[in-house]
Amino acid sequence: MIQALVLAAGRSRRMGQFKPLLPLGSSTALALIVETFRTAGVEDIIAVSGHRHRQTAEACADLRIDCVANPDHRLGMYSSVLAGARSLSGSCRAFFVLPADIPLVRPWTIRRLVQAFEETRPAAALPCFLDKRGHPPLISSELLPTILDHDGSGGLRRVLKMSAKRIAEIDVFDRNILLDLDRPDDLPIARQRLNRLRRLDRGEAMALAERIIALPPVGLAHGQAVGLTAEAMARAANRAGASLDPELAFAGGLLHDAAKGVPNHEEAGARLLLDMGLEDLAPIVAVHRDIELSEADPIAEPELVSLADKLVRGRERISLEERFQELIDRHRNDSEKLAAIKRRRANARTVRARVERLIGHDLGSVLPDLSRRRLAEPP
Repeated sequence: MIQALVLAAGRSRRMGQFKPLLPLGSSTALALIVETFRTAGVEDIIAVSGHRHRQTAEACADLRIDCVANPDHRLGMYSSVLAGARSLSGSCRAFFVLPADIPLVRPWTIRRLVQAFEETRPAAALPCFLDKRGHPPLISSELLPTILDHDGSGGLRRVLKMSAKRIAEIDVFDRNILLDLDRPDDLPIARQRLNRLRRLDRGEAMALAERIIALPPVGLAHGQAVGLTAEAMARAANRAGASLDPELAFAGGLLHDAAKGVPNHEEAGARLLLDMGLEDLAPIVAVHRDIELSEADPIAEPELVSLADKLVRGRERISLEERFQELIDRHRNDSEKLAAIKRRRANARTVRARVERLIGHDLGSVLPDLSRRRLAEPP
Protein backbone atom coordinates (compact mmCIF):
# COMPACT_ATOMS: atom_id res chain seq x y z
CA MET A 1 0.00 0.00 0.00
CA ILE A 2 1.17 3.51 -0.79
CA GLN A 3 -0.19 6.30 1.40
CA ALA A 4 0.06 10.09 1.38
CA LEU A 5 0.64 12.49 4.25
CA VAL A 6 -0.51 16.07 3.68
CA LEU A 7 1.03 18.44 6.21
CA ALA A 8 -1.59 21.07 7.09
CA ALA A 9 -0.71 22.13 10.64
CA GLY A 10 1.20 25.41 10.24
CA ARG A 11 0.05 28.89 11.17
CA SER A 12 0.56 30.45 7.68
CA ARG A 13 1.93 33.66 9.21
CA ARG A 14 3.71 34.96 6.11
CA MET A 15 0.74 34.26 3.84
CA GLY A 16 -1.76 35.95 6.15
CA GLN A 17 -4.39 33.35 5.25
CA PHE A 18 -4.64 29.72 6.35
CA LYS A 19 -2.91 27.99 3.45
CA PRO A 20 -4.56 24.54 3.49
CA LEU A 21 -7.99 26.14 2.98
CA LEU A 22 -6.74 28.88 0.67
CA PRO A 23 -9.15 29.33 -2.29
CA LEU A 24 -7.61 28.31 -5.61
CA GLY A 25 -9.98 28.41 -8.54
CA SER A 26 -13.19 26.72 -7.47
CA SER A 27 -11.35 24.62 -4.88
CA THR A 28 -8.88 24.89 -2.02
CA ALA A 29 -5.22 23.97 -1.72
CA LEU A 30 -6.07 20.90 0.36
CA ALA A 31 -8.82 19.76 -2.00
CA LEU A 32 -6.55 20.13 -5.04
CA ILE A 33 -3.91 17.95 -3.38
CA VAL A 34 -6.47 15.27 -2.51
CA GLU A 35 -7.76 15.30 -6.10
CA THR A 36 -4.21 14.96 -7.41
CA PHE A 37 -3.43 11.92 -5.30
CA ARG A 38 -6.72 10.24 -6.11
CA THR A 39 -6.32 10.87 -9.83
CA ALA A 40 -2.88 9.26 -9.57
CA GLY A 41 -4.34 6.20 -7.84
CA VAL A 42 -3.27 6.99 -4.26
CA GLU A 43 -6.47 6.66 -2.24
CA ASP A 44 -5.20 6.44 1.35
CA ILE A 45 -4.61 10.08 2.27
CA ILE A 46 -4.00 11.47 5.77
CA ALA A 47 -3.96 15.17 6.58
CA VAL A 48 -1.99 16.27 9.65
CA SER A 49 -3.66 19.24 11.33
CA GLY A 50 -2.63 21.59 14.11
CA HIS A 51 -3.43 25.28 13.84
CA ARG A 52 -7.17 25.65 13.12
CA HIS A 53 -7.61 21.92 13.67
CA ARG A 54 -11.41 22.04 13.76
CA GLN A 55 -11.73 23.70 10.36
CA THR A 56 -9.16 21.35 8.84
CA ALA A 57 -10.90 18.31 10.29
CA GLU A 58 -14.23 19.47 8.85
CA ALA A 59 -12.66 19.97 5.44
CA CYS A 60 -11.09 16.51 5.63
CA ALA A 61 -14.47 14.99 6.47
CA ASP A 62 -15.96 16.67 3.40
CA LEU A 63 -13.10 15.30 1.31
CA ARG A 64 -13.46 11.82 2.88
CA ILE A 65 -9.87 11.61 4.07
CA ASP A 66 -8.45 10.93 7.52
CA CYS A 67 -7.23 13.77 9.71
CA VAL A 68 -4.82 13.36 12.62
CA ALA A 69 -4.08 16.16 15.04
CA ASN A 70 -0.51 17.18 15.83
CA PRO A 71 -0.55 18.63 19.35
CA ASP A 72 3.09 19.66 18.95
CA HIS A 73 2.63 21.61 15.69
CA ARG A 74 4.27 24.72 17.19
CA LEU A 75 7.55 22.77 17.23
CA GLY A 76 7.72 22.90 13.45
CA MET A 77 7.03 20.80 10.38
CA TYR A 78 8.99 17.76 11.51
CA SER A 79 6.57 17.30 14.39
CA SER A 80 3.82 16.94 11.77
CA VAL A 81 5.91 14.40 9.87
CA LEU A 82 6.16 12.40 13.10
CA ALA A 83 2.42 12.64 13.80
CA GLY A 84 1.67 11.48 10.29
CA ALA A 85 4.26 8.70 10.34
CA ARG A 86 2.76 7.28 13.54
CA SER A 87 -0.64 7.10 11.86
CA LEU A 88 0.47 5.10 8.81
CA SER A 89 -0.93 1.64 8.24
CA GLY A 90 1.16 -1.37 9.20
CA SER A 91 0.87 -2.55 5.60
CA CYS A 92 2.25 0.71 4.20
CA ARG A 93 5.19 0.10 1.83
CA ALA A 94 5.89 3.73 1.04
CA PHE A 95 4.35 7.13 1.68
CA PHE A 96 4.35 10.59 0.16
CA VAL A 97 4.95 13.70 2.27
CA LEU A 98 3.47 16.86 0.77
CA PRO A 99 3.01 20.19 2.56
CA ALA A 100 -0.41 21.72 1.91
CA ASP A 101 1.20 24.85 0.48
CA ILE A 102 2.50 22.94 -2.56
CA PRO A 103 -0.88 22.22 -4.16
CA LEU A 104 -0.29 22.08 -7.91
CA VAL A 105 1.81 18.95 -8.38
CA ARG A 106 0.46 17.04 -11.37
CA PRO A 107 -1.00 13.53 -11.00
CA TRP A 108 1.46 12.23 -13.61
CA THR A 109 4.34 13.22 -11.29
CA ILE A 110 2.84 11.11 -8.51
CA ARG A 111 2.40 8.13 -10.85
CA ARG A 112 5.96 8.46 -12.12
CA LEU A 113 7.36 8.38 -8.58
CA VAL A 114 5.28 5.31 -7.75
CA GLN A 115 6.51 3.56 -10.89
CA ALA A 116 10.14 4.40 -10.06
CA PHE A 117 9.69 3.11 -6.52
CA GLU A 118 8.12 -0.16 -7.70
CA GLU A 119 10.91 -0.73 -10.22
CA THR A 120 13.98 -0.06 -8.06
CA ARG A 121 12.77 0.09 -4.44
CA PRO A 122 14.96 3.02 -3.34
CA ALA A 123 14.93 4.40 0.19
CA ALA A 124 13.13 7.40 -1.31
CA ALA A 125 12.22 8.71 -4.74
CA LEU A 126 12.50 12.49 -5.18
CA PRO A 127 11.04 14.39 -8.15
CA CYS A 128 13.46 16.68 -9.99
CA PHE A 129 12.63 19.44 -12.45
CA LEU A 130 15.70 20.44 -14.46
CA ASP A 131 17.98 19.06 -11.73
CA LYS A 132 16.17 20.82 -8.87
CA ARG A 133 14.64 18.58 -6.22
CA GLY A 134 11.05 19.28 -5.25
CA HIS A 135 8.00 17.79 -3.55
CA PRO A 136 6.64 15.32 -2.74
CA PRO A 137 9.23 12.68 -1.82
CA LEU A 138 8.01 9.09 -1.86
CA ILE A 139 9.64 7.46 1.16
CA SER A 140 10.03 3.75 1.78
CA SER A 141 8.53 2.48 5.03
CA GLU A 142 11.97 1.02 5.83
CA LEU A 143 12.94 4.57 6.89
CA LEU A 144 10.12 4.83 9.41
CA PRO A 145 12.26 3.74 12.39
CA THR A 146 14.89 6.34 11.49
CA ILE A 147 12.23 9.03 11.06
CA LEU A 148 10.59 8.22 14.37
CA ASP A 149 13.91 8.12 16.25
CA HIS A 150 15.27 11.33 14.75
CA ASP A 151 15.36 14.42 16.99
CA GLY A 152 14.03 16.67 14.22
CA SER A 153 17.22 18.68 13.64
CA GLY A 154 17.56 19.42 9.97
CA GLY A 155 14.06 18.10 9.35
CA LEU A 156 13.13 15.36 6.94
CA ARG A 157 15.85 16.49 4.57
CA ARG A 158 18.51 15.40 7.05
CA VAL A 159 16.88 11.98 7.49
CA LEU A 160 16.93 11.48 3.72
CA LYS A 161 20.53 12.64 3.57
CA MET A 162 21.45 9.76 5.88
CA SER A 163 20.33 7.40 3.09
CA ALA A 164 21.72 9.52 0.27
CA LYS A 165 23.23 6.55 -1.59
CA ARG A 166 19.79 4.99 -1.92
CA ILE A 167 17.90 8.11 -2.93
CA ALA A 168 16.56 8.05 -6.50
CA GLU A 169 16.22 11.38 -8.28
CA ILE A 170 13.38 11.08 -10.78
CA ASP A 171 13.14 13.52 -13.69
CA VAL A 172 9.72 15.07 -14.18
CA PHE A 173 8.44 17.81 -16.48
CA ASP A 174 6.41 19.39 -13.66
CA ARG A 175 7.65 22.84 -12.59
CA ASN A 176 4.99 22.90 -9.87
CA ILE A 177 7.01 20.57 -7.64
CA LEU A 178 8.97 23.74 -6.82
CA LEU A 179 6.01 26.10 -6.27
CA ASP A 180 5.57 26.85 -2.57
CA LEU A 181 2.74 29.20 -1.55
CA ASP A 182 4.66 31.15 1.04
CA ARG A 183 3.62 34.79 0.68
CA PRO A 184 0.71 36.71 -0.88
CA ASP A 185 2.85 37.45 -3.95
CA ASP A 186 2.84 33.72 -4.71
CA LEU A 187 -0.94 33.59 -5.17
CA PRO A 188 -1.15 35.21 -8.64
CA ILE A 189 1.54 32.80 -9.84
CA ALA A 190 -0.37 29.82 -8.43
CA ARG A 191 -3.64 30.91 -9.99
CA GLN A 192 -1.98 31.36 -13.36
CA ARG A 193 -0.31 27.93 -13.08
CA LEU A 194 -3.62 26.35 -12.04
CA ASN A 195 -5.12 27.45 -15.35
CA ARG A 196 -2.19 25.91 -17.24
CA LEU A 197 -2.06 22.45 -15.70
CA ARG A 198 -3.28 20.91 -18.98
CA ARG A 199 -0.51 22.52 -21.01
CA LEU A 200 3.21 23.26 -20.66
CA ASP A 201 5.44 26.30 -20.45
CA ARG A 202 8.63 26.37 -22.51
CA GLY A 203 10.86 24.91 -19.78
CA GLU A 204 8.43 22.11 -19.02
CA ALA A 205 8.09 21.27 -22.71
CA MET A 206 11.87 21.03 -23.07
CA ALA A 207 12.15 18.87 -19.93
CA LEU A 208 9.51 16.52 -21.32
CA ALA A 209 11.11 16.30 -24.75
CA GLU A 210 14.68 15.84 -23.53
CA ARG A 211 14.42 13.95 -20.25
CA ILE A 212 11.15 12.02 -20.32
CA ILE A 213 10.43 11.18 -23.95
CA ALA A 214 14.16 11.46 -24.76
CA LEU A 215 13.77 12.60 -28.35
CA PRO A 216 16.89 11.88 -30.41
CA PRO A 217 18.99 14.97 -31.28
CA VAL A 218 17.68 15.14 -34.85
CA GLY A 219 14.07 14.90 -33.70
CA LEU A 220 14.65 17.39 -30.89
CA ALA A 221 16.20 19.94 -33.26
CA HIS A 222 13.32 19.54 -35.71
CA GLY A 223 10.78 19.89 -32.90
CA GLN A 224 12.46 23.03 -31.61
CA ALA A 225 12.47 24.55 -35.10
CA VAL A 226 8.79 23.75 -35.62
CA GLY A 227 7.96 25.06 -32.14
CA LEU A 228 9.80 28.34 -32.68
CA THR A 229 8.05 28.78 -36.03
CA ALA A 230 4.60 28.13 -34.57
CA GLU A 231 5.36 30.40 -31.61
CA ALA A 232 6.42 33.26 -33.92
CA MET A 233 3.17 32.97 -35.87
CA ALA A 234 1.16 32.98 -32.63
CA ARG A 235 2.87 36.15 -31.46
CA ALA A 236 2.28 37.82 -34.83
CA ALA A 237 -1.38 36.82 -34.70
CA ASN A 238 -1.69 38.26 -31.19
CA ARG A 239 -0.23 41.56 -32.37
CA ALA A 240 -3.06 41.59 -34.92
CA GLY A 241 -5.68 41.08 -32.22
CA ALA A 242 -5.85 37.29 -31.72
CA SER A 243 -5.64 35.62 -28.29
CA LEU A 244 -3.38 32.65 -28.84
CA ASP A 245 -0.95 30.99 -26.42
CA PRO A 246 2.59 31.22 -27.84
CA GLU A 247 3.95 28.77 -25.24
CA LEU A 248 1.29 26.23 -26.17
CA ALA A 249 2.18 26.69 -29.85
CA PHE A 250 5.87 26.14 -29.03
CA ALA A 251 5.14 23.03 -26.95
CA GLY A 252 2.90 21.60 -29.67
CA GLY A 253 5.60 22.13 -32.27
CA LEU A 254 8.35 20.76 -30.07
CA LEU A 255 6.39 17.59 -29.24
CA HIS A 256 4.49 17.03 -32.48
CA ASP A 257 6.63 13.98 -33.27
CA ALA A 258 6.67 12.65 -29.69
CA ALA A 259 5.77 9.16 -30.94
CA LYS A 260 7.69 9.25 -34.22
CA GLY A 261 8.40 5.76 -35.51
CA VAL A 262 5.18 4.31 -34.10
CA PRO A 263 2.32 3.50 -36.53
CA ASN A 264 -0.14 6.42 -36.65
CA HIS A 265 2.35 8.44 -34.66
CA GLU A 266 0.02 11.46 -34.46
CA GLU A 267 -2.60 9.49 -32.54
CA ALA A 268 0.03 7.66 -30.49
CA GLY A 269 1.65 10.95 -29.50
CA ALA A 270 -1.71 12.41 -28.52
CA ARG A 271 -2.49 9.39 -26.34
CA LEU A 272 0.90 9.71 -24.65
CA LEU A 273 0.23 13.34 -23.76
CA LEU A 274 -3.32 12.62 -22.64
CA ASP A 275 -1.96 10.02 -20.24
CA MET A 276 0.24 12.77 -18.80
CA GLY A 277 -2.79 14.99 -18.21
CA LEU A 278 -1.91 17.41 -21.02
CA GLU A 279 -5.40 17.64 -22.49
CA ASP A 280 -4.79 21.00 -24.19
CA LEU A 281 -1.62 19.82 -25.90
CA ALA A 282 -2.73 16.38 -27.09
CA PRO A 283 -5.21 17.60 -29.76
CA ILE A 284 -2.48 19.69 -31.39
CA VAL A 285 -0.26 16.64 -31.79
CA ALA A 286 -3.19 14.53 -33.01
CA VAL A 287 -3.84 16.75 -36.07
CA HIS A 288 -0.40 18.14 -36.88
CA ARG A 289 0.08 16.07 -40.05
CA ASP A 290 -3.02 17.38 -41.74
CA ILE A 291 -5.74 19.79 -40.73
CA GLU A 292 -8.77 21.15 -42.54
CA LEU A 293 -9.88 24.71 -41.92
CA SER A 294 -13.22 26.13 -42.96
CA GLU A 295 -13.95 29.83 -43.26
CA ALA A 296 -15.96 29.63 -40.04
CA ASP A 297 -13.08 28.16 -38.04
CA PRO A 298 -10.76 30.56 -36.19
CA ILE A 299 -7.02 30.22 -36.46
CA ALA A 300 -5.77 28.45 -33.34
CA GLU A 301 -2.60 26.72 -32.11
CA PRO A 302 -3.28 23.39 -33.95
CA GLU A 303 -3.35 25.15 -37.33
CA LEU A 304 -0.13 27.02 -36.57
CA VAL A 305 1.73 23.86 -35.55
CA SER A 306 0.48 21.95 -38.58
CA LEU A 307 1.60 24.77 -40.89
CA ALA A 308 4.92 25.21 -39.08
CA ASP A 309 5.68 21.50 -39.57
CA LYS A 310 5.33 22.03 -43.32
CA LEU A 311 7.66 25.04 -43.25
CA VAL A 312 10.57 23.23 -41.58
CA ARG A 313 12.68 20.46 -43.06
CA GLY A 314 14.97 19.01 -40.43
CA ARG A 315 16.12 22.14 -38.64
CA GLU A 316 15.91 24.54 -41.60
CA ARG A 317 13.22 26.68 -43.19
CA ILE A 318 11.63 25.52 -46.44
CA SER A 319 8.84 26.96 -48.53
CA LEU A 320 5.47 25.26 -48.59
CA GLU A 321 5.66 24.69 -52.33
CA GLU A 322 9.16 23.23 -52.17
CA ARG A 323 8.22 20.93 -49.33
CA PHE A 324 5.23 19.45 -51.12
CA GLN A 325 6.96 19.28 -54.50
CA GLU A 326 9.59 17.03 -52.91
CA LEU A 327 6.83 14.72 -51.68
CA ILE A 328 5.07 14.74 -55.03
CA ASP A 329 8.30 13.85 -56.85
CA ARG A 330 9.03 11.07 -54.37
CA HIS A 331 5.61 9.42 -54.71
CA ARG A 332 4.80 10.26 -58.30
CA ASN A 333 4.01 6.63 -59.15
CA ASP A 334 1.75 6.00 -56.15
CA SER A 335 -1.64 7.47 -57.01
CA GLU A 336 -3.13 6.95 -53.56
CA LYS A 337 -0.25 8.66 -51.74
CA LEU A 338 -0.12 11.36 -54.38
CA ALA A 339 -3.79 12.22 -53.83
CA ALA A 340 -3.24 12.43 -50.06
CA ILE A 341 -0.21 14.70 -50.51
CA LYS A 342 -2.10 17.07 -52.79
CA ARG A 343 -4.99 17.20 -50.33
CA ARG A 344 -2.61 18.07 -47.49
CA ARG A 345 -1.00 20.72 -49.70
CA ALA A 346 -4.38 22.31 -50.37
CA ASN A 347 -5.17 22.33 -46.65
CA ALA A 348 -1.79 23.85 -45.82
CA ARG A 349 -2.26 26.56 -48.45
CA THR A 350 -5.62 27.43 -46.90
CA VAL A 351 -4.10 27.74 -43.44
CA ARG A 352 -1.23 29.86 -44.77
CA ALA A 353 -3.63 32.20 -46.56
CA ARG A 354 -5.77 32.59 -43.43
CA VAL A 355 -2.74 33.32 -41.25
CA GLU A 356 -1.43 35.90 -43.71
CA ARG A 357 -4.87 37.50 -43.87
CA LEU A 358 -4.93 37.67 -40.09
CA ILE A 359 -1.49 39.19 -39.61
CA GLY A 360 -1.87 41.50 -42.61
CA HIS A 361 1.34 40.68 -44.45
CA ASP A 362 3.50 37.92 -45.90
CA LEU A 363 4.21 35.04 -43.54
CA GLY A 364 7.93 35.11 -44.26
CA SER A 365 8.26 38.48 -42.53
CA VAL A 366 7.38 37.03 -39.12
CA LEU A 367 9.11 33.66 -39.20
CA PRO A 368 12.28 33.23 -37.10
CA ASP A 369 15.77 32.93 -38.56
CA LEU A 370 16.43 29.34 -37.51
CA SER A 371 20.09 29.56 -38.51
CA ARG A 372 20.62 31.97 -35.61
CA ARG A 373 18.83 29.87 -32.99
CA ARG A 374 20.58 27.32 -30.80
CA LEU A 375 18.95 24.03 -31.59
CA ALA A 376 19.89 20.51 -30.54
CA GLU A 377 23.04 19.46 -32.34
CA PRO A 378 22.85 16.59 -34.85
CA PRO A 379 24.85 13.45 -33.94
